[in-house]
Amino acid sequence: MKTVFRPVAPSGRLCYRKARSMALWEERGHMRRRWGLRAAREGWRFFLLVAGTLCFVLSVRSFIMPNHLLSGGVTGLSLLLNAVFRTPVGLVVLIFNAPIFLLGGRGVTILKAEGAYTGSVSDVLLCIVTRFELRELRDIIRSEDPSAFVTVIEVSDVIGRFKRPSAFSIWKRQQKSGDLEP
Repeated sequence: MKTVFRPVAPSGRLCYRKARSMALWEERGHMRRRWGLRAAREGWRFFLLVAGTLCFVLSVRSFIMPNHLLSGGVTGLSLLLNAVFRTPVGLVVLIFNAPIFLLGGRGVTILKAEGAYTGSVSDVLLCIVTRFELRELRDIIRSEDPSAFVTVIEVSDVIGRFKRPSAFSIWKRQQKSGDLEP
């Protein structure tokens, strides 16, 4: 921070202490404004989330359930269970969505890299996210490592396996390749 001497008395004396405290006050004011904007943005996102959920619930309760229609996904499954077993729709949606939410974490691949100029070895984290998750990922990177070198590349397509193979499939693959006795 740059030290600024400001006259604080009518005599024109310079007071280092007062100037430093004013600079800190200005810096904190900037921080307050930045955190205030962030809180407002998060509050707005939360409001939109609640408003969207409320609209969805009202549409299910007002149109789909009274007319005995089915929806797709978890809601459709919970409506079907409600029609057959009289289970509460909201509870079944919560029960089915909880594991989906918990298992839906993003995957990261760690690559070993060596700098061509410096020769230093480091880890490169490769993570593919949707454009909707990009802002959250940027916030996580800034909070964990503000000096991290990050590149964002638009990907046209992703092909391949996106889950860990089970122990049975690994055993089966080893058995086919002859690495493991049957």
